[in-house]
Amino acid sequence: MKRIPLSRLFPLGIALALALPARGQAASAPPAPATWVMSIHVGAGNLKMDGDSLGRDSGTMTQLRLGHVVAPGVVAGFQARGWGGTKSGLSRQVQVITVNATGYLPGRGFYGRAGAGVCAVRQEFLAPGATASVWSHDGGFAATAAAGFDLRIKRMFGVGADVEYARVVAAHLGGNLVTGALGLNIYW
Repeated sequence: MKRIPLSRLFPLGIALALALPARGQAASAPPAPATWVMSIHVGAGNLKMDGDSLGRDSGTMTQLRLGHVVAPGVVAGFQARGWGGTKSGLSRQVQVITVNATGYLPGRGFYGRAGAGVCAVRQEFLAPGATASVWSHDGGFAATAAAGFDLRIKRMFGVGADVEYARVVAAHLGGNLVTGALGLNIYW
């Protein structure tokens, strides 16, 4: 029977001794932190168009936000928001799509967010002397600023409250949209 020299077994023994505790530590390590977050919010808000004699229009909104954690406490991503309201026979819809960055206060759940992107403003109204409604559609740019709070309930789920200001500037008009929303956050 041929014997394996001890000098050949020694490096193999060292490699096994180093690998076994490392595997044991990896198994007991906490799960990796989430790297993506998706938020689905619903709420209400109001729109004030520049030069409009109707004042503020109230309406409802929905929002979908998808972000990637790029550093501890910093999320970069996209947001799509739709708002609609009717007042005095005038129906308005605003859609805003932005690229944004969110910064969280360490360990608190409070955050601030800012973004920029594009917007679309649709208006439906009955023109004087007309028998059918007229739609006006303009596109342009939008800038947003928000503050809110995320409360993590489980490892993958949380709830959030959000207040956001959006300045929309379309081809022929501009306005200020202020909304508040509550929603569900999903982390993975």
